[in-house]
Amino acid sequence: MWRILDVTQWSTAEITDWLMCAVNDLNIETESRDLLLGKLASWTGHDVNLLSRSDFETLSRRYGPSLFQHLRRFAPCGKRRRLSE
Repeated sequence: MWRILDVTQWSTAEITDWLMCAVNDLNIETESRDLLLGKLASWTGHDVNLLSRSDFETLSRRYGPSLFQHLRRFAPCGKRRRLSE
């Protein structure tokens, strides 16, 4: 059985999963990817959900606005997590 998690419930690993998805979707180059992963590695979904568009721009002038939009588009779909049986 699967459960859909709200972005505010995402763990640091799920934030990394989302970011890797965004990197692929947005064609973010390796150097920028590594910088973003370093900045967001210890953040939970609750933390990231509190960020404004301006905060994302501070994280990355080049990709911040696109990442903000990607998260807002992706978040309503949630993330599926398998429940232990």
